[in-house]
Amino acid sequence: MDDSLFISIYLTIVGMVVGSYYLAFISRGSFKQSVAGRSRCASCKRQLRPKDLVPVLSFLLLKGRCRYCAHNLPRHFPLVEAGTGGLFFLASIHAESLSELFMSILLVSLLVLITLTDIQSFRIPNRILLLFSIPLLLLRFMNHPYSFQGFSFTIGLVLLFILLYAYQKGQLGGGDVKLFVVFMVLLGIQSTLLIIMISSMVALLYTVTRRSVWANFLEQKRIKLPFAPFISIATIIVYFSPNLV
Repeated sequence: MDDSLFISIYLTIVGMVVGSYYLAFISRGSFKQSVAGRSRCASCKRQLRPKDLVPVLSFLLLKGRCRYCAHNLPRHFPLVEAGTGGLFFLASIHAESLSELFMSILLVSLLVLITLTDIQSFRIPNRILLLFSIPLLLLRFMNHPYSFQGFSFTIGLVLLFILLYAYQKGQLGGGDVKLFVVFMVLLGIQSTLLIIMISSMVALLYTVTRRSVWANFLEQKRIKLPFAPFISIATIIVYFSPNLV
């Protein structure tokens, strides 16, 4: 087997395990508990065995039910695990160096976590942003030293003003604004503008489609929409498609 293919397959498996860990972190609320704590069924509280925790495979073999009480397991668990594994695979074939691979994996991890937290609680925790942004920015400056350009700096200030204005008007959350600021430094102004455009288009498409399907319900109740999932989709498209920029 070719070494690069072996590494990609290995990272895919690692990504599935990492995705499972991120799900545990979201449900338990801390990195320490998600590492040291033992997984239990949310219904019967029975401690799960290692064979019950194999990403994706255990869910399929158990037909989406707890081995001990037959309670239905969350349907998004295998999707998150498989999706994270797929993104790790994409990172492995996209990276041209070890530092770029680390950067891609950190970025993918950040996107997965902010998507999960925003869906669960409509917020992007500062601790997650700091935990991943600091090493991401360090790797960025190590690989591509920043060069000051007056025009880009001006555009960045204008974009920052627009983001803050949208936040004041309640059109963006504070976590979204901080995330876009990180992207401005990490990926550049042009890529960030493209991410904003694509994420807005995907969110609009989702909203229109959902409104057409659930029109009667939405007329009675306005649904709050987490924006981080759409930012993550747009970021993956832009980051792994360099020809777009």
